Amino acid sequence: MSMLKMKLKVKKKRGKELADDENGMLAAYRSSVDFTSTMFTEPIVESVSGFHKKER
Repeated sequence: MSMLKMKLKVKKKRGKELADDENGMLAAYRSSVDFTSTMFTEPIVESVSGFHKKER
């Protein structure tokens, strides 16, 4: 992954325009990025919580 980061930085330094995905990858290196959507994780958490409640 560090090689990809270096390659993108070199491309940017050469004055070439980066695609949105490439800019997103560089942003992920600078700070933590959360790509999860609670819309998809909530049903899983509720299901697991339901199993945990049944065991008690």
